Amino acid sequence: MVGGGPSALMGAVLAEPPTPAAGMVTLEGPMLSSLFPTFWAISDNNTSGASLAVDANGGVHAALSGYSAVSFNGDSLYPVYYGYCAENCADAASWGWTIAGQVGMGASDCDGVRLALDPQGRPRLMWYYLQSPLANLGYWEYAECDANCLDNASWKVVDAITVNPVAFPWRGRYFALDPQGRPRFVYREVNAWEGRTGTYYRYCDANCADETDGTWHEYRLNEEFLSDTSLAFTSSGLARLAYRTGDYLAYYENLDGANSWSGGFFFDLGSGASFALRVDSQDRPRLAIYNGYRDGGPDDDRLSYAWCQTGCDVVENWNVHDLGLPEDYGKDVDLVLDAQDRPHLAYNVDYIGSPSVAGLGYARCSDGCETDAPSWQAGMIETSDALDAAEPIPPTTQGCYSFWLDVGERPSLAIDAAGNVRIGYNCVHYQGGGACSRVDDDIHRVRLAAMDTDDGGGDDGGGDDGGNTPPPDQTEKLYVPMIRTR
Repeated sequence: MVGGGPSALMGAVLAEPPTPAAGMVTLEGPMLSSLFPTFWAISDNNTSGASLAVDANGGVHAALSGYSAVSFNGDSLYPVYYGYCAENCADAASWGWTIAGQVGMGASDCDGVRLALDPQGRPRLMWYYLQSPLANLGYWEYAECDANCLDNASWKVVDAITVNPVAFPWRGRYFALDPQGRPRFVYREVNAWEGRTGTYYRYCDANCADETDGTWHEYRLNEEFLSDTSLAFTSSGLARLAYRTGDYLAYYENLDGANSWSGGFFFDLGSGASFALRVDSQDRPRLAIYNGYRDGGPDDDRLSYAWCQTGCDVVENWNVHDLGLPEDYGKDVDLVLDAQDRPHLAYNVDYIGSPSVAGLGYARCSDGCETDAPSWQAGMIETSDALDAAEPIPPTTQGCYSFWLDVGERPSLAIDAAGNVRIGYNCVHYQGGGACSRVDDDIHRVRLAAMDTDDGGGDDGGGDDGGNTPPPDQTEKLYVPMIRTR
């Protein structure tokens, strides 16, 4: 069983980043929009919560949910969209889309759809279905497609588990496939009548989308709610799990393929914190961490990169590098490792300062990423001001304001073997203020950003080959993490 409540912290050791150096970097210079063409994933419906993956041939797969209902096959439903692009994926015309399932009105705003590819590059989806906010039951749905996946009829969808809707999902990469392409996910349940309350690990080994032959199994990870779970697997099929419990980020390693885990509570988290876990080609864990607002100190709301090379269930073996970005740069962070195991981050920026900045940010390490001299570059891909200029929406009422504001939330990042970067992210538009008495959101849409390499040739031994590197707005040195005990 993995650790849960604060009582498990007795004698725990936490790694805490030091206060960043004075004179924080100001991300000046050109926007990255010239390198990242941006476009709407779907323009005829409100959408939310993208999940992206890239196959071995460079094809890009995407999944997202409908924020509004559409008419489909005679029904009105809140769709689960699946999209695919084989090439030229920076062009919206290269994408095809279909409806693979539905999330229900009750889950249309939870950004709960997750996408993964099996070893053959075939898409697998997981999402939470809730018919309405007042529904008595929720359903975790699993979907498979083996061929012709832009045809709705090619998708098979099954109920993986029925749950109490009180255990509503939140953020996190809760769904993953093991190296054999078998589905595993982490979910929460509240069912005191049957003694099923807590956080569960559920898995299937064969015929998983078959309603009659598929067999799902599970075990309870903890009697408490573990939040924002991020699940990954080693090449041997052992799970690695990061999650939030209280004010701490925990990391645990599965030891035997059953319910035997080792790890602990390693990092402090505050309100608004986020993190993402990945495993590199040598099965070593990597974390991107936005620590959120804790006690108002100068090291709050900062973005860091953490890594461990061996013995990673012990906190002393972890190192942490503060990227040195301003506060509020790093919300909703996603992490991907490229073909050379170098980290790339996509994140939301909501900086209230002079000037204020809101939008989608991107950072990557190009060299020495787990050494004492890493080279990080960062910049903005799209801001709310830039989106207002590119996609203006007329005000519905004269004298009122019309503006894009929440741009770059909940990003999902994917990179192919040639270093081509793809990002999906939420954008929300508002109307109101001025002559209007209130401000309301009227448009929710997923936007895609796609950056292609100059030569598209991967690692040819002739240089960086990590994709179009953004302007080097800053290069920071690694610090030695401070360790303290509680």
